[in-house]
Amino acid sequence: MTIGLILKISLLISLCCIGIYNASLDGMILSRPRLLFEKYFNKYIHKPLITCYICMASVYSVLFFSAYILINNLQLHNIIYLIFIIPAVSALNVIIYEFVGFLKG
Repeated sequence: MTIGLILKISLLISLCCIGIYNASLDGMILSRPRLLFEKYFNKYIHKPLITCYICMASVYSVLFFSAYILINNLQLHNIIYLIFIIPAVSALNVIIYEFVGFLKG
């Protein structure tokens, strides 16, 4: 697995996290599920799933990278790359979200 592939996977996961987070904002399609998560689950459950774009990196990186390993028939020892992917996705989430916020003005 090359560094370029790790960056591509990280960018894909990050864009998915930002998309899910933006879809859960008020008035968007996932706003009602977000409100239900906030009402019935504590912050340690709802933040990494839908309400915190930085925290979402951990859950979605594990989900997407595990699916990638299964689809491509890679060995399970490749899971060690999550050590690099999770912080990369978290950083990309911040960079992308802040950049888009800057462009909106």
